[in-house]
Amino acid sequence: MSKPCSQLSSHDTDPQLVQKRLQQQAEAIKQTELEEAMRKLEQQDGLTDKQREIATAMASDIIQQIMAGPTSMLETTSRNNQEVAQTVALLFDLEDSLQHV
Repeated sequence: MSKPCSQLSSHDTDPQLVQKRLQQQAEAIKQTELEEAMRKLEQQDGLTDKQREIATAMASDIIQQIMAGPTSMLETTSRNNQEVAQTVALLFDLEDSLQHV
């Protein structure tokens, strides 16, 4: 369950930590979904190495495109202005996992 904005600690809203956790979360989602898609495709007709390479590159490109905006905002946010980091943490439900970064 998400914490209200007023209950997020300064650790939760450190832009660098939020960015790191966001990247970790995106990579984990990418890996999980890619493995599932590869498994399903292998069961149907099998995949060539080139097809695996294309699917992996596509998954990476999708994640990169989705992450571009939040990452750019976090990179330009100073530690003293934590509103952007706080918003990103709340939007992507990162606040509970930030303590593990």
